[in-house]
Amino acid sequence: MKSILVFLQVECVFWRILFNGWIQSKSSQYFWAYKKWTQGHSFRVVGAGAHRDGLAIFRYYKRSIDVFFRKEKIAIRSNTTASEAIGLFCQDSTQEPVYGPYIESVLKKPVDVFYFRDNMPLGGNGLVKIFMIGHLTVYAIFFSMIALFHSKKSHLGLMLLQWLENHSLAQHLHTQSVKQVFLFGGYENDSCFTGLCCKLSEVKMTMVPSANPIRNFYQQTIAHEFVFTAPFQRKEWQKYQSEWKVDHIVSWPMEGFHDLVPYFRRNDSDKGKNVLAFMSRGMWLRQLRGVQSQNNNMDFLYERNCMEVVKSFLIDHPEIKLLILPHPIEKREPEIWSKAMEHYNAFFQGVTVQFPQDVQLGSYAQFDSAEVSVASISSVNIERLFCGYKTIYAPVGASMDFFGGSELDHIVAKTAEDLRNLLERSFQLTETDFFRVYELNEYHFSHYSDFL
Repeated sequence: MKSILVFLQVECVFWRILFNGWIQSKSSQYFWAYKKWTQGHSFRVVGAGAHRDGLAIFRYYKRSIDVFFRKEKIAIRSNTTASEAIGLFCQDSTQEPVYGPYIESVLKKPVDVFYFRDNMPLGGNGLVKIFMIGHLTVYAIFFSMIALFHSKKSHLGLMLLQWLENHSLAQHLHTQSVKQVFLFGGYENDSCFTGLCCKLSEVKMTMVPSANPIRNFYQQTIAHEFVFTAPFQRKEWQKYQSEWKVDHIVSWPMEGFHDLVPYFRRNDSDKGKNVLAFMSRGMWLRQLRGVQSQNNNMDFLYERNCMEVVKSFLIDHPEIKLLILPHPIEKREPEIWSKAMEHYNAFFQGVTVQFPQDVQLGSYAQFDSAEVSVASISSVNIERLFCGYKTIYAPVGASMDFFGGSELDHIVAKTAEDLRNLLERSFQLTETDFFRVYELNEYHFSHYSDFL
């Protein structure tokens, strides 16, 4: 009986979201959920022509049906019968070794249950599953009619799968008696739907973002608790709080901080001197694959412009060498990594280019190989600052404030001239002076001594 009640609660949330979206009830948290779900970016929609795919509804309906036949089991790591069982919801099982130890490092207690969106089995009893497949089929027909006139057909189709995933999560939270769940996937456009479902089920949902701008994915946020994982987020949040429904806000170090301890730069050093690291986002490869990027696909241009300025600067400063630190997607397969090296060697012709001796090492393990690093926009930059290294953001060509006008904007270059000036000065300053001059001590590991 309880499983049916949980199903009805999620359906109630779903229809309130649609209704408030249709009547444009802009002061309602259900409208905020509608806005994010229908207009927000999703990394799960891939391909240059995805939004024009006339079969998108059918494809996502088939993927949803496949969920009914999954054989995987929920990853239970400890006793979940306690009234305060902790759950963690993330994209896939490869993230467990990252997020599990992170939560344990902060809370000093382990996660009881892991829910992986990509392979989570369907929750609920037999009757509830019949309800789910019936409703799913009706919604697929309904959405297919809307898709005839909709500009983002894959986006609409994805909503079918997300509807089922949130139903399944709600059922599992009930079955495992989970009273608090940590969401590492708030960047997905259905996260407000998830927050509302948890709220109605009286499950405390804590949303944990990466140390990136809130503007990217959290302009609409619904959760019991939200974690600031970078100091600039506290200031940036003020711009968006009119569409937030959050009861508590806390501040933690960034995810994975416990793994960075061996790479702290505790004193000014000459190691890596006169080396500039380019922290790639692999935008050339994403563009080649037709992956949609943020900021209306302007991220492709920002990285390209950044590389153009870096090349010009290094040609004028032959004493400085360039180290390419690749994005994980560029080194996932030997063939792709070979193409990546060809790409960078061709682009930076006339510059001394170096690549990691061991490409499988994470970028953080090579922080001390470069005196200064630059990236268009990258979460690795925050990790590098946290470890005590000189770091520059360079979304060259952008117009917006990426970090809400906080101190971090002191090291953001949006024009070629700004980037050249930042590079010139950064190579002249010691690490200690760099953090002092640009007012970045809050980003340094020494600021988080309570967690270390």
